[in-house]
Amino acid sequence: MAGNTSFIESQPVQAWLAQFNVADQPIVVDLLRSMLLVSRDEFTERLRALLIERLDNGDGPVGLYVERELPKDENDAVLPLFSERETPRRRAVGNGPEPLQSLDPSTHDVGSEGLVAQLISEVCRQRPGQAFNHPGPDQIRAHRIRRFMLVTDLVGSGQRIADYFEAAWQMASVKSWWSRRHTHGMHFEVVAYAATTVGRRRVLQHASSPAIFTVALCPTVSDLFSREKAKMVVDVCMRYDPRKADPVKSMGFGGKGVLMAFAHGIPNNAPRILHVSSRRWLPLFPKRVTSHTRHVFSSSVTHGEDIRDRLASMRQQRLAQVAVDLDLEVGAAPLLLVLAASTNWPGRVDAIAAKTGLTYEEVRRAIDRCSANDWISSNGRLTDAGKAELASIRRFREHRQHNGAEVSAEPAGEYYPTALRAPVGNSS
Repeated sequence: MAGNTSFIESQPVQAWLAQFNVADQPIVVDLLRSMLLVSRDEFTERLRALLIERLDNGDGPVGLYVERELPKDENDAVLPLFSERETPRRRAVGNGPEPLQSLDPSTHDVGSEGLVAQLISEVCRQRPGQAFNHPGPDQIRAHRIRRFMLVTDLVGSGQRIADYFEAAWQMASVKSWWSRRHTHGMHFEVVAYAATTVGRRRVLQHASSPAIFTVALCPTVSDLFSREKAKMVVDVCMRYDPRKADPVKSMGFGGKGVLMAFAHGIPNNAPRILHVSSRRWLPLFPKRVTSHTRHVFSSSVTHGEDIRDRLASMRQQRLAQVAVDLDLEVGAAPLLLVLAASTNWPGRVDAIAAKTGLTYEEVRRAIDRCSANDWISSNGRLTDAGKAELASIRRFREHRQHNGAEVSAEPAGEYYPTALRAPVGNSS
């Protein structure tokens, strides 16, 4: 989010940007700065942590399933997930679905479901008796599995997840288990790295009343930019569309305009200028593969430039001006971002995550630390101490210039955030 300096300065990105007219390049750079770029380690470790958290915060054994495209009939209706015995009671029987199955036997393509399937296998080995890998009706009954958990990287449009739940929902046995969910029946859940607002809404509308848990909010053009700026972004995406300019299709599948890329690929609901080619257009991520640039992917806030850009996107201009000069200790950047965001979105974890680019867990931890320092009240509002902390940061550059000090020198304590500073050694 709002940064990505190393990514933008990489040779493949610079070559891709050269295809745009000079007047359009600033808008495209803004789009790239707003993207959430997730490295392979970030994806695996954060999704595993969320999965383990969900296992520890619920009752009964859990059935884990990889979200993937399921086969459909001639009417484009998804086929049942389990086998069913032809008896008057319509009893579901047999094994569960395969975690990996390409619907096109000529390609055998495997996408993000391969990584997710491996993660599920590891978790099931670590938690025997609690987590089960794609259990079918026979295992569900034998082990009294009470939670149906679908795991994925991204809830984009939400259609594939809704289809997966519908494939299970067609079974009379599944509906019977679900009907007893308030006592000892089955609950449905989604665990994903990220979800769009639209996709989340689509999934929550399913008859099974699922719950959704995510690591981060998936940024989209409409969510991140003002209405005027979003129109400018859409206009550029249309004019440079490798196929045919269209206000919906140019923004990717379903017109979602997703601004997110994983080390294992970019979703098809991202703008087409990013991943679709033509005779006149070379995409940044050909065929949705990110291998040329994923070595610089990271959604973590580690550089002053990234902090500056995120603060500027929140219209915290004075804070943004001093962000590069602050030598913050490890883990302090989220505190600064959360303090700044709390001036406009007090207590709203989802809004703060969307504006800062932090994960939900990073926001929660930062809020807890800010509360412990008495910077944020119990309702999420800045206290007088929190306002004073931000004021001291804003005065940092003014104080430094007044004293003619170098950036590496230690400023006076009254002008420097007491809990956000890193230890400063002796200057030579």
